[in-house]
Order: sequence, then structure tokens, then C-alpha cells
Amino acid sequence: MNISTEDTIRLINHLTNDESKEEKLIIVESLKNRPELLDEYRKLEKLRIAFKAHSISTKIEAIHQQSRAINRIVYFLKQKTFMIAASVTIIMGFLLFFRNKNETRYYENIYTSYYVSPNLLPNSTSINHDAQLFYKGIYYLENQQLNNAIVLLKQSKHPYASWYLSLAFIKNKENENARKQLKFITKDNTNLFNKKAEDLLKRLDY
Repeated sequence: MNISTEDTIRLINHLTNDESKEEKLIIVESLKNRPELLDEYRKLEKLRIAFKAHSISTKIEAIHQQSRAINRIVYFLKQKTFMIAASVTIIMGFLLFFRNKNETRYYENIYTSYYVSPNLLPNSTSINHDAQLFYKGIYYLENQQLNNAIVLLKQSKHPYASWYLSLAFIKNKENENARKQLKFITKDNTNLFNKKAEDLLKRLDY
């Protein structure tokens, strides 16, 4: 017996469960009694499985493509993030460099404007232990050996030592220590540098 179009529709509905209970009973019974219908059903079942497998394969490939696209995006973002981070680091480095350079120049200018050679000051020719420490400290200060200068000027009781110690602190960018030393000088009305210390404190606090 030939398979009609109606039979084929019923078989497809049965394969896709798109049928009523009554239609299901009829097709099940027909499959038992009609070998040609059962054979057609099996062919359709194989086609359905093949189409299903193809659909799954297509979906898997689509997922792989999406995954590859996402990986490319992630890689691109990582590269961008790295480049941005590197750029920010470089910019910050330049800013810090110029800031430090400007800060150094600022305090160097302060030091230069207030520094006067002790040899030009009164009572600068007396030689004793404190004077030796003082002048050795000045030697180090004028030759940029700031740490050595600070050590010796701290030890000296020479009347000018405290002032030059504050200048050494400024040149060495130890501003807090410089402020403490200058405040100490401003409290001593007998100190030759009393007024200069007040003026210098205002410049440091600006």
C-alpha cells in the first residue's frame, strides 16, 4: 500500500508529539499493521536524528565562535588596560619627576638667597673646637656633602651653627627639621639670624 501525504503528516506529528491521544492510538496501531508505514517512520526518525545532530553541531560551533570572539575581546581589553596602565605610570612618573625637580629648585633658591659665607660675618675668626666643627660643617655644606654637614653642625656650639644647620636641612629637603631649627632661632633674641629665621619660616610655610 502506498503512503499518502496524510500518512506522512501523521508520522511527522507522531515524531514531534504534535498529536492528540486519539491520533496517537491510531498511528501506533497503524505502525503495527502496516510494514511500509513502519519503514517510512524509521526513515523519518533517522532524518529527524540527523537534523537534530546537525542543529546541535551548529549550535556548538556558534558557541565556539562566540567564545573565540569573547576571548579576542578580553585579550584586546587586557592589552588596552595594560597600555592605559603603562601610560598612566609614565605620566605619573613624569609628573613626579618634574614636581621633585621643581621642589628641589624651589628649596635650592631659598638656600641660595639666604646663604652667606661665614667668613663675611662678624666674629668668624675665633678658632676653638666648636669653630673647627662649624667650619668643617660649612666645608661639607658648600661641597654638597649635606649629611656630613648636618652631623657636624649639630655638634657645634658655634653661634652661627644653628642657622647654617637650618639651611643644610632645607638644602637636603628636610623641611620639618628646618622648621624646628628656625623656630628655635626665632626664640633667641640674641641670635644674629633671629629676624632672618622668622622671614625664612614664612617662606617655608607658604
